Amino acid sequence: MGRYKIIVLLVLAITLILSLGCNKKAERELKEIDTSIDSLSTFEEQAIEIDKFEDDLENLAAPKLSIVIDDFGNYNNFMLDSLLVKFGDLPSQVAFAILPDLPYSEFVMEYFKFDERELLLHTPMEPHNGKINAGDDVITAADDAITIINKLNKFYGQLPNVKGLNNHMGSKSTENSEVMTTVLEWCRDNSLFFVDSATTSKSVAYNLALEIGVESAQRDIFLDVPNPSLVTVKNYLEIMKENYQAKEDILVITHASTLERRDNLEFFINECIKIGYELIPVSEYCQREKVKQLQKLKSSVSLTEF
Repeated sequence: MGRYKIIVLLVLAITLILSLGCNKKAERELKEIDTSIDSLSTFEEQAIEIDKFEDDLENLAAPKLSIVIDDFGNYNNFMLDSLLVKFGDLPSQVAFAILPDLPYSEFVMEYFKFDERELLLHTPMEPHNGKINAGDDVITAADDAITIINKLNKFYGQLPNVKGLNNHMGSKSTENSEVMTTVLEWCRDNSLFFVDSATTSKSVAYNLALEIGVESAQRDIFLDVPNPSLVTVKNYLEIMKENYQAKEDILVITHASTLERRDNLEFFINECIKIGYELIPVSEYCQREKVKQLQKLKSSVSLTEF
């Protein structure tokens, strides 16, 4: 009887060992299946990302137009034929840059409060020509960081609905790295983009913005320079045709001072759309610039690897 019990126990032990072995094999197989599913899922996700990236590239290739109108703050809508109302009839993708400290600065902001239009803080900055009046309170090249921040906080307090900044004049201030570093770090901390009006070829603002991590763009055309005539606008349209063929995005700035400028801008927009440009908000334009810079960086890194 003792021998029988031993045989039974051996059989049970062997069965248990085989069972455990099968379970481990099954467990391994299940893990392999899970891994395959995970790999498939990852592949599908990557495929979706690739498709999305290709869509982004295709969208990026289509030339875009963005427009900022400077110097709002002097005009109101107390009369139905006022400049503010007429400018307000322009497409909502066109951004309005408002100067602080003017009689109707806050009024303009409130007037477009529920509009889809983007508003910018048209920040007064020091020009090289000291005889030009850039405003009562200007960010100068001699200002220290605290002074600059206090001025920006004051301007922003008047116009809290703005989505970004651009410089009013500022040929001297925008050439100063220390000044612009303070301005752009303030923009970053307040989640605002920055448009370099490029009033000097030596401006450091755009490149500094990219380094600091602020979405940014740089002005390509002043539509009312050398004069606000329709002849000037038509000359720029010839340039726009060339830029379109080169698939270049263009950022245009003009000014809100006369009805002539407003009507010329409307004509310019309509003609650019006929050429094939898509009019987009300036914030989207800045985002596209960021993508372009990242692509350039990625390309340069890839080249250094070989």
